[in-house]
Amino acid sequence: MKGNRPPDDTDKHHGEIRRDKKEEIIVERSSLRISAEVTIKCFAHSSCGVVDPVDGVMCNFSNQGCCIETSCAFEAGTILLVRVEKYGCTPSSVPEAKQPRSICLAEVKWRRRIVEKNVIRFGMGLIYLE
Repeated sequence: MKGNRPPDDTDKHHGEIRRDKKEEIIVERSSLRISAEVTIKCFAHSSCGVVDPVDGVMCNFSNQGCCIETSCAFEAGTILLVRVEKYGCTPSSVPEAKQPRSICLAEVKWRRRIVEKNVIRFGMGLIYLE
């Protein structure tokens, strides 16, 4: 998973529009991303009752959303309850007060399939719901 993130502490493409070549989507970056290695659990928001949690990793975050990787392919538009299980390392250049939200509701905005060493995972961009 670590190989998919930029080698520096933050995403330097602040405010740019980039094209994801795999799924031909346009992603507008409106805030600075902070790299992280945070263990999470995701629950799809459902009115149908209890849903099983999905384990994952938060790869980066900002004040508007985050990027996660899980083994489950949540569709764009899905509302997730994301809960931090274990805070990992954040770059030393980031103030201690700046940590990802411990629990939040967020909407899946995009999804990308990741294949590494014959293991399939899905990277997803989430936007926080206020």
